Order: sequence, then structure tokens, then C-alpha cells
Amino acid sequence: MKNKIIFTVFFIFSACALIYGNGGSFTLGNLATGQLTLMKNQQISIEEEDLRITLFRGYARVDVIYIMKNHGDAVTARLGFPSLIHTKPVEPNYQQEIEDYSISIEPAEGSGYGSIQKIPTKYVYNNEQVKWMKMPDIMGDDYAPLEYPEIGWFISNIGFAGSQTIRVTISYISRYISFGWYVSDNTRTENSEFRYLFSFGSTWKGPIAKGRVTIDSSHIQHGINITPADRFVKNNSIYTWEFRDFEPKGKDNILITINNRYSDSYMYGSQEGQRFFSVNKKYYMSLKPGNVKTSSTLKQYSAKKLFDSDFKTAWVENNTNDGNGEFIEITFSKLQKINTIGIIPGYNKSRELFYKNNRVAEIEIYADDKLIKTAAIADGYTSLSPDDLYAYYLINLSENNISCKKIKLVITKIYKGSEYTDACVSELLLLQKLDKEPEVGGR
Repeated sequence: MKNKIIFTVFFIFSACALIYGNGGSFTLGNLATGQLTLMKNQQISIEEEDLRITLFRGYARVDVIYIMKNHGDAVTARLGFPSLIHTKPVEPNYQQEIEDYSISIEPAEGSGYGSIQKIPTKYVYNNEQVKWMKMPDIMGDDYAPLEYPEIGWFISNIGFAGSQTIRVTISYISRYISFGWYVSDNTRTENSEFRYLFSFGSTWKGPIAKGRVTIDSSHIQHGINITPADRFVKNNSIYTWEFRDFEPKGKDNILITINNRYSDSYMYGSQEGQRFFSVNKKYYMSLKPGNVKTSSTLKQYSAKKLFDSDFKTAWVENNTNDGNGEFIEITFSKLQKINTIGIIPGYNKSRELFYKNNRVAEIEIYADDKLIKTAAIADGYTSLSPDDLYAYYLINLSENNISCKKIKLVITKIYKGSEYTDACVSELLLLQKLDKEPEVGGR
């Protein structure tokens, strides 16, 4: 895990633009999601719950399985999944950064469960405020356009026979909330956060008999903090909390903070298109390759796509080997020191295409034909933009002390796609550590 670091990003362009002295604050992402709420007919209990939160670069995937039991006669239970909103939606059906929401059921049959049935869902937003949670308490006075957060509901109806048990599965994707401020071309973005509000689940019959929460941080490179911290047991990058007879209250709400605070500045100078980073007063420069060669190329997916600052494009290999053994070779006109390689290890145009195609799971890195490192790469689509350093999976080469005219990346393992066998890479970033702060012109 990496320690918390602050990045300053400099973009240098030819001096021909005006800088305006305006500024303000901004908020991106989803404020919070939470426990499924029983909205009427409080004769249903949760006998068991399995909540899994998987953290990716820019978003979390949530999968939760409930075992529900009806303690009375046949009834239709109205269920609501909450999505808290940090600003008033422009459109009434705006779902505030929730994607791929789905709910399905499996009725108990004998000693097991029957076939999976997908349940229709309707999104409802009625300007409802969450009175027990003030926005300034969450985000500070400067970042609270509403006094109280507002809420949208994903509503579903599930029919229970008398005394019936049903397994209910909910899955969705929620973008982290991040907020910050800008003055002219200077921006500061605070740590990303994900909230899961157990307190919405206080409407069920009795306590939740037993359950488990699992938080998987293996797909991200930043350290995390979890509140409440004393409940989770850590094993490598997996955090677990098990409970019994649980009656959720406000103090049980989960806050996950991803330690990725950074600052960026846009400055103007003579080195057009050059990009600089500052990490705790250490400075890095992105390198422009002199030439890029690949082992094979699918038509219209050339090696030029690797350095075009566009995650919607990709280099795609064109062999029948699933990508294993394929390589990218980058040459420079003179010796260059390379301290970090950033990679978007798949076709990142969309989440769907990312997982349909093969992704890079491991590479061998050669400097002037000498193997210097084998690097495993965590799988996962990123919802961040090419301007965000944290969108990349970063491979640290500082300890290797590389100075070379040629760097070669050889794919040695892949994650298999669900539909296609092509291995893809959307973008590369090469960083060189500088001896001192770069001298740049400005306006």
C-alpha cells in the first residue's frame, strides 16, 4: 500500500492563452448509498446478510445478498434502495452516479433455492430530504449546496408466500464522491470517499440475525481508512467484519476513505505538451517516446493510441495467442531515466468493452534488452479521466535505477475477456524523476 501523498500536476503549453482569476468549489460522484429499506409490511426479517464492497480506481462495486423470511401470511413487500444526492438534480430521473443497479430473487425450495428471477425496479425522486444527516456535517460548509442531503429511491416489490424464505441479491456500481476547489488554473481535490449507510435498514422485523461485511481493496494502490475502524479485521488487502443480532444505527454507517488527495496546476511555458508532477517536493516529468513498435497490431488500433491521452482508444494485438508474448517497445533519441510506468491495462472505452476483451495481468519490463522487473497488474476498469494520475496502474521502477534508450513491455499473463480474445492497452505513461523543480514560464 502507498502512503498518503499529495500530487501537483503541471501542464505546459505554448504561451497563447489567457488565465482568468475565477474560482469555486466542486463535487463529483455519489454521496452515499445504503441498506435496503422495508418501506411497508414490517413482517419481513433479514436472517442473514453478506455485503461485499470491491474498490476500483474511481468507483466501488457493491454486491449484497440477503436471506429474508416472512413471519406472517402472504404479502407483497415494498423495498427501497437509497441513493443520497449532494446537489439538486436537473432532471427528475437523474440517478446521481449509480450504475448497473439490479435486484433478483431466489425463493427457497426444499433444502436449497430455486431459479433466479430478476425483479423490475423504478427510480423515484421526490425532493425528499434526509433530516437526520446534515450536509455540512459530511462535507463542510463550503461544499454543502443543500442543508440536508436529498434522496432518490430504487423501488422494487417482492411477493412472499406465508412463512416463505427468499434470497435477495442486489448489485450496483457507485462512483466515489470527491470534492475540492479551484482558483483560476489551480485545483485541489480531496480524498475520495464511499459511504454505505446501515442506518437505513432499521425498518425490518427484529435485528439482522447474522451477517458479514467484506471490503476488498486489492484493485487499488492507495491506502484506505475505514470507519468504524475497530470492527474490521484486515488480512492483506481484505477487511472483514462479522456480526450477530445487529440493529443498525447511525454509528454503524460505513465510511471508506481512499487516500488519494492531490493538487493540479495548469501552467504555460515553452515546452508544449510536457507534463510535470510534484510528489512531496519531488518532481517528475512525463516522457515523450521517440518511436513505438508493437509485436502485432489490429487494424485501426495502432501503437499511436498508447500515448494519445484518450482512454476511449487502445492498442490491440492481432495474433491468436490471447496476448501472451505480445510486446510494446518504446525507444528514445537519447538515454532516459524512467522511474514509473503507468498503464491502463485494457480497452477502457467502456466498462462493458473492458471486460469483454483480454486485459494485461502481468508484464516483463526490459531496459535495453535486459529484464529488470516482472510486474503483476490488478484487474479493473477505471472511471477516471486521462488527466487523473490515479487512473493509471502505477509500476514503481525507482529501485531499479533505469537509464536506457529502449524500454520493452512483454505481456506474460492476461485476464480473459468474456467475449473476445484480443489483449488491449488503452494508455501508457512514462515518468522521469527530476533533480530539481522544473523552471517553467507562466502568465
